[in-house]
Amino acid sequence: VNLNKSAAERWGGVLEGYSNEDLIAYGKELERMVGETLPTWLPVVDVVSHFADLLKYQEGFDDYVQEIEGMAQAIEERFQEEIPAGLSLKYLKVFNLGYDFSSYCTSGVYAPKERNQVTLFRNLDWEEDIFKKYVLKVTFTKDETRYFEGLHFLFQVGVLTGINKDFSVALNYRLLPDQPWLAAELRGMRTNYQCAKDNHYGSSLLIRRAFDEGMNYQAAKQLFTESHLISPCYLIMGGAEGKGCVLERNRERTDAEKTIDEQTRVVACTNCDSCDGYNEKQNDKWAGDDELLQTARDRLERAENFAFDTKDDLFELLEQEEINNKYTIFQSLLTHQCEEEEGNFGIEVRIPH
Repeated sequence: VNLNKSAAERWGGVLEGYSNEDLIAYGKELERMVGETLPTWLPVVDVVSHFADLLKYQEGFDDYVQEIEGMAQAIEERFQEEIPAGLSLKYLKVFNLGYDFSSYCTSGVYAPKERNQVTLFRNLDWEEDIFKKYVLKVTFTKDETRYFEGLHFLFQVGVLTGINKDFSVALNYRLLPDQPWLAAELRGMRTNYQCAKDNHYGSSLLIRRAFDEGMNYQAAKQLFTESHLISPCYLIMGGAEGKGCVLERNRERTDAEKTIDEQTRVVACTNCDSCDGYNEKQNDKWAGDDELLQTARDRLERAENFAFDTKDDLFELLEQEEINNKYTIFQSLLTHQCEEEEGNFGIEVRIPH
């Protein structure tokens, strides 16, 4: 994706990698997913359009809206016949705002004793296997130089998993401890909607902005710590200078943080709080019927207690029971080589079968 191009043209080449049949199947899945997430059953009200319009309140994200519009226009020009609603502009806008409300994961940062490299490790879990076919490893270029890399789903312009020469980051879903699962399901969508109208940021688009502006670790961490967000989340960061942290975010501020230091070689995060110790409110009642919330503490304990010797052990960790589960879409390592030439960074990704 060439950032020197106009925003509407940037993703056109990516779409060419998929057949019409692939795009139609994906569009049907996006339509189903949005329909199950939003209260589309309400009479008279076009709920999808109302949520799609929330992007206009996202200050400083005009380029990202134009990127989405460019892909929607390319789809319209490519297909002569009727296409699934999930490929329309309003559904693609909702997809770009809504995915970070429920990205279940096991993530963490590992720094060896020598601090000669830092690796962010991540399993991303999502409910539908079809998404494995639409995982993209995207290289963003600027002035003919590799600027940053990200792991995306097709049509997603925000970043859930990414790295540049100075920092890496992964975004995990957070359900606040005082919100039982069912109550959160009923109240959360309304709260997210109002926060978006109040100019809170979508987390994945905020991460993209940090990469687009070429921020270093400290500047990005400050942005992620202080910005108002649409939805609570966990942000897991690695830094090219042997740094790493987990931020537990609510919508207005950072509740807690844990950091790599001289005594700590790994920090990990799933979908439960751990920066100040385990939160006893995140129990069975809190997790409800959500399988991935029910396993969040077990996944975290496996990650924190795994015997790390080298970076090569990390994919072995990501294969551990419950960390690698029936919902896992991809496994990835994002690595900074701290003592080698500047700009030596990259992503390794595996799609489990």
